[in-house]
Amino acid sequence: MAAAGLPGTQPVASGGDGFAGPPFTDPPTAGPAPGGPASAGPPSPPPGYGYPYPPAPGTQASTRQPLLSILSLVAGVVGLLGLPIAFIPFVGGVLTLLLPAAAIVLGALGRTKEPRARALWLTGLITGIVGVALSLLSIVVWIIVFASMPSTY
Repeated sequence: MAAAGLPGTQPVASGGDGFAGPPFTDPPTAGPAPGGPASAGPPSPPPGYGYPYPPAPGTQASTRQPLLSILSLVAGVVGLLGLPIAFIPFVGGVLTLLLPAAAIVLGALGRTKEPRARALWLTGLITGIVGVALSLLSIVVWIIVFASMPSTY
């Protein structure tokens, strides 16, 4: 029982039991000579399908989120939205200094460490500066209001 007629196969002699073994194939042909066009490197893999594998645990992903710049933007916007608190005498002015000041610091750090996220850290810096200026203005206004009040003991 031989696989006669198939390309690359040779007939197999059967043993005394009438069982034919696997067909023999021709030896593989050698590839191109060394130094030929195929020896430039390993062959490239076929194009993949689906999503790429996630990075291994403990390794860093290829793209990092601009965390400092995002925090600067959020602190600046929340600091501006919280400005009505600044009109509580003194305490409000001091409380509204915290988030805009954090926005300025985080924006400055984002400027040096995350230059590609320019829009985020620049918006955080601007909103932080406006928030600090309005907060200081609130403190000055309350000082003037309380200083101009008549004092009666």
